[in-house]
Amino acid sequence: MNEIKGGSGSSRSTWCGELSMSSTRSIFEASDGQYATVGIFLVYGSWNIKVSRYPEQVIKQMLEFFLPLSPRSDTKYSTGKIQANSEDGNMEDCLDDAFPCPPAQLPCLLAIFHRKSMTAPIYQYLDTLESRRIETYLHALNPLPNPTLRIQDEDRAQFKQLLLFYGMEPSIEHISEDDVNNPNRGTRLFVAGDRMSVGKTSVCLGILGNLVAQGYPCETLAYIKPATQNESPQVVQRYCERMGISCVSVGPIVYYRGFTRAFLAGETESSSNLLAKVGIAVDNLARGKYVVVVDGVGFPAVGSICGTDNASVARASGYLDATTQVRIPAAAVLVGGSGVGSAVDAYNLNATYFEQAKVPVLGALFNKLSLEGFYSLENCKKQITSYFEQSTHQINMNRKTFGFVPLHSGIASSNPMKHVDDYIQKFGQHVDVAAIIDAATAAKEEPQGMDLSNVSPNGAQSAFKRQKVGEGTARPLSREEIENAAIGRGAAPSA
Repeated sequence: MNEIKGGSGSSRSTWCGELSMSSTRSIFEASDGQYATVGIFLVYGSWNIKVSRYPEQVIKQMLEFFLPLSPRSDTKYSTGKIQANSEDGNMEDCLDDAFPCPPAQLPCLLAIFHRKSMTAPIYQYLDTLESRRIETYLHALNPLPNPTLRIQDEDRAQFKQLLLFYGMEPSIEHISEDDVNNPNRGTRLFVAGDRMSVGKTSVCLGILGNLVAQGYPCETLAYIKPATQNESPQVVQRYCERMGISCVSVGPIVYYRGFTRAFLAGETESSSNLLAKVGIAVDNLARGKYVVVVDGVGFPAVGSICGTDNASVARASGYLDATTQVRIPAAAVLVGGSGVGSAVDAYNLNATYFEQAKVPVLGALFNKLSLEGFYSLENCKKQITSYFEQSTHQINMNRKTFGFVPLHSGIASSNPMKHVDDYIQKFGQHVDVAAIIDAATAAKEEPQGMDLSNVSPNGAQSAFKRQKVGEGTARPLSREEIENAAIGRGAAPSA
């Protein structure tokens, strides 16, 4: 139980008075240079006569109870009230994804969050707090002052959780000024898959979302997909943009139509140059970051025809040793699918691919598992965990199973952003994200005893010999030239 005293204590928020939905949006879409703005508003209808008659001070006092007991000095807190009626036209302002319409039962509470790194505010109704409870608290506070009011902890729990979930209450300090320009300060994690469409990108989303919920400032996280076959926007990109997480969703390597044939003909950059660009991109992104999540493409061998397979990209994404100019590889976690024998077999095959390329493998997590049937999540979890506990090789390499994730249809729907928050919460319930980051950090210091002496600075283990640019052409061809030539030969469209 928490306590507030009606009419006592200093104000912890700026009272915005009565607003329309559109004016609420304009207030929170304007940045005032602070780290964050947090608002909580009472939303009611004209038919809520009793609610409309409460003095503003009573409403403000009730709303301030939900704010942090120890407010951040760099955050502005706002309170107010909004009358939502369909007949006066202001409901039109909530007919989009950014500003959801209020629930059927009013009054309710609307939470608004906006950090300076966000492109737009986040609006969320506190749906666990019933209307009658709000009315009870307003009644108990009227008139002010009044005796100590005791309010249930669970009524405030959702707002407290949302503060963490949306990065408004980071518990981890930002990187110091001395380290902010050191690209090797943080941890790099390579997320690989044992097949196409196993859910690597959604796993990256789950990891990032749960790091935010664990208290990492969004500004200290980053995501990059250094090699890709698909240039269309992905849900993880949209999430990063919403949260203000640094994101490079495409390239530097893009396998567009005609690319591999042009590469073999000597009409593109060399694999060494391509991998060098990957290293530079990751290094630039890593400055000031605690964690950089590097998203793989397809299965581990994708890109091998160009010398830019996932293992080489993982090496190029690693930490550059200033003395030897050799990169310590980013450790990989493998994402597998459903099954027992097939899942373990696929894991071992793909782990071996990385292992021979001297890329540390931390272990695995298994994605898109059914909750029912012979291959249910619990059945697969029991058997696969048993294998990892018995396998001498997995034990010697200190590899683990980090989680088993149930199939989430919403994240693969036509509007996945509506389901992102639920997916991140479910992911966190089934995956030990902290253990993954701890293992990746440990591998940075001790890359599983691997000999790195026969590795080129850009991450490739050996040179990729091919026809040199200039033997068949006067210069490297542009992407447009390569794609047009491929289209002329009947190539399928790029993703």
